[in-house]
Amino acid sequence: MNGANPSSPGADRVIEGILGQINRFWRRSGVPRVERQDRLSELRIHLCEAAEEGRDVAEVVGSDVAAFASGWIQADRALPWLDIVLRALATVAVVFGALAVAGPFASDLGGLGIAHGGLALVLVSPVPVLCFDLLRMYRARLSWEADMVLSIAIVVGTVLLALVLAAVVPQVDLELTLAAVLAAFVLGAACSGASWKMRHTRRTTRPS
Repeated sequence: MNGANPSSPGADRVIEGILGQINRFWRRSGVPRVERQDRLSELRIHLCEAAEEGRDVAEVVGSDVAAFASGWIQADRALPWLDIVLRALATVAVVFGALAVAGPFASDLGGLGIAHGGLALVLVSPVPVLCFDLLRMYRARLSWEADMVLSIAIVVGTVLLALVLAAVVPQVDLELTLAAVLAAFVLGAACSGASWKMRHTRRTTRPS
């Protein structure tokens, strides 16, 4: 296809085929739809310009389309790990607050607080969030079978970790003030909001 004109049917088919593969990779990796559309438009222009210059579009992308797609979307993504950390913190805060509200109904606590065994749940709560977010980042490189096995392993591992922590963490009731519980929910909401904004805000335009 060297030197192919981007308006030719052959070049168009190759470009659209590459864009389709990359779009599927981004979708499986959790890239928001708005960002996928923006990036696909930019990439289409980039590939058409390469074809106009007489370059082989397949060589521009390379033999590893997944690696190209990952590099293209991550090149201008600010602090990708911050989003994962924010989601984990939000989970801890919300679980902490929810258990505190449920405490009086699950134990002899006279007011807000976490009943015995609840601290183990708080400690284990961010583990599945972190693991599934990492799996989402690399899911497009995995087969369906590997994805399923890893998902089951995360669930089983989380349950086993919860059982271990329940046996290790002191079984005590933790009384809390209303201010502490409200602070936990506010922290959870703030972290969730920041994470949502990071996932849905359009990135800066890639320099030409």
